[in-house]
Amino acid sequence: MFASFGVGDALGPFVARTAADRLALAAFVVLLFSAWCAMRALADRSARVVFLLAGVAFVGSLAARSLAIPLVALVVALVARVTIRRDRDGDESLRRASGAFASIGAVLLGTAILLPATPRRIVSDLGPAEETRAALERGNLFEARFWGERWVAESPDSPGDAALVLAEIDWDLGHHARALAIATEISTRSPDEELRRRANERLSQWKEPK
Repeated sequence: MFASFGVGDALGPFVARTAADRLALAAFVVLLFSAWCAMRALADRSARVVFLLAGVAFVGSLAARSLAIPLVALVVALVARVTIRRDRDGDESLRRASGAFASIGAVLLGTAILLPATPRRIVSDLGPAEETRAALERGNLFEARFWGERWVAESPDSPGDAALVLAEIDWDLGHHARALAIATEISTRSPDEELRRRANERLSQWKEPK
């Protein structure tokens, strides 16, 4: 069901390349806002915890598309709770806003699901190296890492430039220990002198005190 808006590959990053993808992303944002309204209306600890988990699922879904499913489930649970709650201690305007935005999000999500699926890759002859660079140009680090790993896998015995690019991506994503480990291995083991020089430059930059 979710393949049409880019969550068919459970472990792959969410990439808003198609109309369905972009519509689904808008739906997730609207649904998350409806959950925020519900949380404010309920004003209790359990609602805050559910909203926090929904926020984590939303951020995580950008790296692993399957997390869109718990995101929707958590939002539905929170909005349903504020809808069926009988007491009127909370802010009634927030209750109505939560329901309204949930309805809009549901319509957007339903439309995204109904849109015909289109190939995820617009240019079918791109390899992992080109996909990695294209993702970096778009500023999508999660997708860049997805393709960077496949670029490295193309030449496991001599990863070369691919490994250093992957290290740079990991550093930008906050995986500093992993980035340092990759760059250190390149700087000491690569037969390519230029690659060793670039790796040492990165290590010098990354190890500088902030």
